[in-house]
Amino acid sequence: MANWEMTTERRWLVASSMWEFRLIAISMLPISDSTIVYGSRDGGNTVHNEDAPLNDMMKRAAEILNVKEHSAGLKPAQRKTLYSAADVEGHIGHDGRRYLLDFSRTFPCEKPNRSVKGSHLFNLLRPELVKKNPVALCSDAYSNFTDSSHNSHIDDATNHLLSVVISQFAIELPGHLA
Repeated sequence: MANWEMTTERRWLVASSMWEFRLIAISMLPISDSTIVYGSRDGGNTVHNEDAPLNDMMKRAAEILNVKEHSAGLKPAQRKTLYSAADVEGHIGHDGRRYLLDFSRTFPCEKPNRSVKGSHLFNLLRPELVKKNPVALCSDAYSNFTDSSHNSHIDDATNHLLSVVISQFAIELPGHLA
């Protein structure tokens, strides 16, 4: 994100090295069940958005990525406004720093294939398509974390991908190979 200057420190939390074996090292974060202030760590039963500075950062990131603000949580009466998928977790660690975890569903899903169980969890739209979409897309669409009002935008984006973007690519490809 070249056009987004972060005001906090950035640190790598996972490293992988390969010799004759693979070594994966993961940082121990100073967080616990009591440090969560954004998102959900219990499958949407409890949703947090208590930290205004973190909410502002998430809102700014969502605007840059074209991800839609939405109400999230399994229980409609207890939903809270989020700017990411509900399972992205934000914490204020025991050291006073902010930490974000679990970005696997940062980008919205494509229209789910009903014959593939859970396809809304892993068939995700590419960032380039999401950023160019005329309306912001909800990362929690087609999940139980929010209502179904966001699904039609996902359907439109998926149809555009299949009927326009891929067709245009197929037309232009031979010219790039010549």
